[in-house]
Amino acid sequence: MDKTIFLKEIKTISNQVWGAEPKSLNDTIRQMRVASDDIEIFMEKYASKYVIDMQAYDYSDYFYDDNFFIINTFREVGFLLNIIKRKQDLTFEHLYTIAENRKWVNPFV
Repeated sequence: MDKTIFLKEIKTISNQVWGAEPKSLNDTIRQMRVASDDIEIFMEKYASKYVIDMQAYDYSDYFYDDNFFIINTFREVGFLLNIIKRKQDLTFEHLYTIAENRKWVNPFV
């Protein structure tokens, strides 16, 4: 699969779901500043487009639940004070590699 074509296709999906798109494969999903529900919709469309076995995918491995303002506020303070370690950023390059293999594998293991 060609990376240029993949980026173009991912931009289309992300624009449909988020109204925003990555500039490069090095961009992260967190940089898109989207809500958890929208991330789930994006991941479903992504998996469907590239026919990816997502059994090993777990949203909470990569993202935080953003439904509770007070929890989010305390989490951000924890990040600033280095009390809580931030989850690793999932990049579009990771999604490219996973799409090539057609099976979800945690890229940080």
